[in-house]
Amino acid sequence: MTCRDFNLLDESFKPEAIRYAANYGPKGKPHPTVTVAGVETIRPAVLASCKARPGDHFVASVNNALKRR
Repeated sequence: MTCRDFNLLDESFKPEAIRYAANYGPKGKPHPTVTVAGVETIRPAVLASCKARPGDHFVASVNNALKRR
């Protein structure tokens, strides 16, 4: 999924998509570490990143936002 795909999502689904991507582990195995409350802290960074670079991979944008948190 690219940031372009994420940008097309309805606003009500975006926090859930960020939470899913943040908890997506290596080889598709989940590692639930980010809660819905945690999503709100990185959401502005993810939205700005995806708006600026819509061709980027969405999970990578979320991971970058998590590192900068």
